[in-house]
Amino acid sequence: MISHRKPRPRLASHLDRNPPQPSDQPCTRPAHLSLFIGNVLSVSILAWLLMPLVNRIFAFWLVPGPVRMVVTNLAGTAAVVGCYLLFLVIFAWVTA
Repeated sequence: MISHRKPRPRLASHLDRNPPQPSDQPCTRPAHLSLFIGNVLSVSILAWLLMPLVNRIFAFWLVPGPVRMVVTNLAGTAAVVGCYLLFLVIFAWVTA
């Protein structure tokens, strides 16, 4: 059966056709203050919201038992490499 739907456009091609336009109103906040506020917010979110979750997920690797240390190190390394590969696929898909 032939589908007559148009393929979904990629994000990069959409941005090529419709580049972001500069705002008519200039930013009223100094750049160094915007950078400081962004850093405070991102560090706070990472430290208080995401790190407890990540510590629970990777507790098997961060505090391994003495007997299964090699298996634990291999499982943790595989998890990190798997995340790297997942992000590479996502970035390649978004920028294609």
